[in-house]
Amino acid sequence: MEEATAFLSKCRTVPLDPQCVPCSLAGLKVFAQASAWKHVVEMSGKLLAQSESSTENGLSFVLRTRFEGLFRMKMFDELTHEVTRILEQEAAKSNKNMDVVLALRLLIAEILSLTGRGEEALTELTVLKRGLGEECGAGAGADAGQGSNPLWLWRTKNSIVNVAMRMRLWRTAIGEMTGMISEVEAAKADGMEYAKAEIVLLGRLSRAMLQIGAVKAGVAYFQKAKERLEDLESRAEAGAAESDVAEHVQLTSGLVLFSQGNFEEAFSTFGAILSKAQGRQSSDTSAVVLDASEDSSNNRGKKAPVLCSIELEESLLAVAVNNFAVTALHLRKMNVSVSKLESLIREDPVRYLSDPVVFNLSTLYELSCSPEVSTKKKLVLKKCAEMYLVDDGPLNWRSFRL
Repeated sequence: MEEATAFLSKCRTVPLDPQCVPCSLAGLKVFAQASAWKHVVEMSGKLLAQSESSTENGLSFVLRTRFEGLFRMKMFDELTHEVTRILEQEAAKSNKNMDVVLALRLLIAEILSLTGRGEEALTELTVLKRGLGEECGAGAGADAGQGSNPLWLWRTKNSIVNVAMRMRLWRTAIGEMTGMISEVEAAKADGMEYAKAEIVLLGRLSRAMLQIGAVKAGVAYFQKAKERLEDLESRAEAGAAESDVAEHVQLTSGLVLFSQGNFEEAFSTFGAILSKAQGRQSSDTSAVVLDASEDSSNNRGKKAPVLCSIELEESLLAVAVNNFAVTALHLRKMNVSVSKLESLIREDPVRYLSDPVVFNLSTLYELSCSPEVSTKKKLVLKKCAEMYLVDDGPLNWRSFRL
C-alpha cells in the first residue's frame, strides 16, 4: 500500500524485528521498551524456566516485566493466577517480603475493578487501608524500610480513588482525595515531595469536580493548584523536576477553559501539551516501577519495592488528546487536529499509537474525509501498528473504527 509506505517513511524510529531479539534479560528489556507486550509475555515465560532469571535481581526483573505484559495484554485470568501463587508462597514464609505482598494485593484489587468486580475491589482496599492505618497509628515511621506503611497507605488510598472514579462513585473518590489533601497540608513542611503531591491532588480533584458538573468547585481547586505551583516554582531548589507537576496544572487549565466555553484557549492549551510530548525524548519504559496512582511522578527517585502494581489511570497525554480532538470539533479545526495527531505518531509510533490517539484520529478522518479516503487512512494506521508490534492486546482493534 503506497499510502502506508509514505506514512512509514516519515516515522522517526525504525520498526523492531522480533527475530533479531535474543531470548535474554536484555532481549526482554528491548521488547518492553518497544511495548511489544505479546513478545514480553512469551519471552518472560521462557526466561522463568532458565537459569538466567534464577538470581534475585533477574527474577524480579522478569516477573515485574511479565506482570506488566500480562496486564497490557488484558490476560487477567493468567495474571491473577500467577499473582495469587506468589502471595501463597509469601504467606508460607516466616520472613515475608511485605513490599511484594502489599503491591500484589493492590494489583489484585485493581484487576477486580477492571473485570466488573468493583465492589469486591473496594472491600479489599478498605480492609487493607484500615490495617495499614492501624499500623501507622501504632508508630510505623515514614522511613520504616520494607513495607513502609505510610507509603503503602498512600498508595492504597490512591487505588481507592481510581476504583471509585471508575465506578462513578464520586462521593467516595472526592472524600478520599480531600482527606489526602488535608494530610499533605499537615505534613508538607517536611519536604518538597509533599508540596508536589498536593498540587497533583488538587489538579485531580479539580478535574473530578468538572467531570460531575461542579464547575465552580473545579475552578476553585484549579486556582489552588495554580497558586501552589507558583509557590513551588519560586523556591530556589525547584527546577526541571517539577515539569510533570506543571503539566497536571496545565491540563486542568485546559479543562477549566473548556468548561467555561473558552474553546480557542483550551485548544491552544491542549495542543501545547501534545507539542511538549512530541519534543520529549522517549524514556526507558522497560520494567518501570509504577504504583496505582494516576501519575507516579511523586515517587521518582525513591527506593521502590521489588514488585509494584501497574499504573492504571489514563495518562495526562491521553486526556489531552481526547480533549484536543473534541475542542477541534467545536472550533471546526479538524485538519489542524489531524495534522497534530499524525505528527505525534510519526515522532514515535510505539509510544503514541495508543487507543486515545488512534480512536480520535480515526474519528476525525471520518468527519473530515470521504468514506473511501477515511478507510484508506485508517488502514494506514493499522498497518503502522502491525509494523511496530502494537496491534495486539494494548491497542484495541475497535479504535480503528473499521
